[in-house]
Amino acid sequence: MFTTSADLLNLALAIGFGLIAIFLCMVMYQLIFILRDVSETTKAVKHAAGQIDDLIVQPTKMLSFIFEQIKNAAGALDIAALINGGKKRKK
Repeated sequence: MFTTSADLLNLALAIGFGLIAIFLCMVMYQLIFILRDVSETTKAVKHAAGQIDDLIVQPTKMLSFIFEQIKNAAGALDIAALINGGKKRKK
């Protein structure tokens, strides 16, 4: 079967390359599962960030807008008082 040392070398190379191929397949398999888990985690984080935006950031922006409008209205009333000669309005 093995007549020369070259035959034995070729057999050893074939076995080595086969083991390397199996190892690389296992590594790729594990890498695929890790990337899938990362993808699922990223989706969960995006969902949580969306909920935070809906529950905290949006109402805060709305309140900020309301306070700004109130300040603008108060500023307009001060300007109206200056136009009237500083007289306060009677109730």
